[in-house]
Amino acid sequence: MKRYPKTNAFWCAGDAMALEVFKQLKSNNTEDILIGGFDWLPEVLKEIETGNITASVGGHFLMTTSALVKIVDYHHGVGSFTSPSIMNQYEIITQENVSEYLDFMNDKAWNKIDFAEFLHSKYSAPPELSVKNMIKQLEQ
Repeated sequence: MKRYPKTNAFWCAGDAMALEVFKQLKSNNTEDILIGGFDWLPEVLKEIETGNITASVGGHFLMTTSALVKIVDYHHGVGSFTSPSIMNQYEIITQENVSEYLDFMNDKAWNKIDFAEFLHSKYSAPPELSVKNMIKQLEQ
């Protein structure tokens, strides 16, 4: 803030950094400052819930799962590795949707997911592998 006093957005490489930015700026009026990061750390989700941090992008932990789903499908003659787009899809958590993700992230609920539901070799049109769809699966 000393170097760029008009800065009103801080996008950090990780949620730990975003949390530190918030702590450092707490003495300032942070209402008009946007703070965000990557990782979906539980401490940051709480700060998003209260409105202190703006957003966190995550879902990158699904990259390995996406690769494994593609490998199983490929083994069964479905699909190929020509398009990496499935491995580059992230989701954003904001104050508007944080409640949808809190329990899932705090409980590490991905341990309860049946990833076979995301296989093209098992279903002709499986749902996209995303945290949002994993949460839906648990709710059913």
